Amino acid sequence: MNLQITNCPNRIKPLLLREQKTETLLIFIRYTLENYFRNLSANESENISHNMDTAYVESQLRSLLSFLQEHIVEANYIKKIIIVTKKDGVIKTVSNKEEPLYYYYQELSKQLEISVPNGTAWIPEQLVICLLSEWTIEEQKSCALFPFLNNYDYLEILNRFDKARLLAKKKNNARAVKAVAQMYDAGSQIVKRLKKAKYKHNKNRVSKKRK
Repeated sequence: MNLQITNCPNRIKPLLLREQKTETLLIFIRYTLENYFRNLSANESENISHNMDTAYVESQLRSLLSFLQEHIVEANYIKKIIIVTKKDGVIKTVSNKEEPLYYYYQELSKQLEISVPNGTAWIPEQLVICLLSEWTIEEQKSCALFPFLNNYDYLEILNRFDKARLLAKKKNNARAVKAVAQMYDAGSQIVKRLKKAKYKHNKNRVSKKRK
């Protein structure tokens, strides 16, 4: 199995677990944005915003994705690393270093399935901004390693979705109104789960009781 990173030329690799949580969130966001733009090209994404607002949001997200593709690995890379079963010492060392990312990514995926079940109307581009808005505000220290995150006004971008919600409400589009509200809630729940997630390097270690 090829473990080479082929499309992340300048990866930012954290050492601290709190920073690895941020990296995992960005891996999740990169994956979501790549799927979003792929579906957008195929005209499979639902547009609920005014054209000018949509253009603004897309330009911001394309800029963000460009940074992510340069500095953040693909989700598939993490998955491939962890399922390697060879006994090669180098591969095993790499796998151990990447394991926290895999653990945190699983936590994110599980919460997404709970917060946005299959068949639910959802707005991936809004979810991405909700996640970044909440995480960068609450976890500033763990975001310091990723300075490009400071290039964006997340509240201003979210304002465009609030305008879309009001427009949908006027048009009696209950599905769109609910979707916007659900993305805010899903973002909060995903961030909350990631903050609570605790990865243990040595799962076989038994805590000693103080005598």
